[in-house]
Amino acid sequence: MARYLARMSRVSDLGLRLSAVFRRTAPDPLVLAILLTLATFLLALTLGRFEAADGGLLSRAARLLDAWRFDETAPPAARVGLWKFLEFSMQMCLILVTGHAVAMTMPANSASPSTAPARCAR
Repeated sequence: MARYLARMSRVSDLGLRLSAVFRRTAPDPLVLAILLTLATFLLALTLGRFEAADGGLLSRAARLLDAWRFDETAPPAARVGLWKFLEFSMQMCLILVTGHAVAMTMPANSASPSTAPARCAR
């Protein structure tokens, strides 16, 4: 039993050290999102397929940026761009927030005490 506890202590220490290193060296999630967006833009700019009529690099960059735009004058079936995903994204956010709020209520906790989240001491 003592050997088992000593091994678990070493594993726990290793986990704590790795966690501390990760917290010191990992970038902020916003920085990661910006860097990944820029990397995607540059890859699309260099490796993407564009119409033959497209001119130089500046014209291709303008077309890529234009793809994010929501065209209000286009018919509903032809509206494309980044913002077409806004409706679905907001529905998913609402589901997550509502589910969390319901899970934290007393009736939900008493109905399923074994899966109820532990209350934080304040």
